[in-house]
Amino acid sequence: RLGEASSSFQEAYRLATNGDDKVATHQASQILQNAAQCLLVQGKAAEARALCERSQEICQRLFGDRHGTLALGGLALARCF
Repeated sequence: RLGEASSSFQEAYRLATNGDDKVATHQASQILQNAAQCLLVQGKAAEARALCERSQEICQRLFGDRHGTLALGGLALARCF
């Protein structure tokens, strides 16, 4: 079932970004964080870390350096280590 979830997150991200990885929306960052958690459960910490880092980049660009979203994203990223 985790494989199905991973595929679903990939599809959701593709739809949210129209296939353009340069698109930076809050929805895209949330999808990346959720996909990262799915990867973590599968023991794929390095892949999860990359998604969390991308999510953080998006949130920082959208909300600046002092937004609560970055703190929550930081927690998700910390779980990857």
